[in-house]
Amino acid sequence: MQGGRGTAQGNSLSFFTEEADGLKLSPYTVMVICLMYIGAVVLLHILSKAKGGVAKAPVADPAEDGDM
Repeated sequence: MQGGRGTAQGNSLSFFTEEADGLKLSPYTVMVICLMYIGAVVLLHILSKAKGGVAKAPVADPAEDGDM
């Protein structure tokens, strides 16, 4: 069946055409958004390590009091 192109209506790859509904983003835009997200996550991890956590006071074990 060479030579005939046919329509995209019955084609399973029709979501790659301009006729598809939904948000239209180029692969470059998707890559930039993903890299920005990854960068934000890495930056937040670095900032959380640099800030340090709030040290919690040790909880006293009631069994060590000897009041039992």
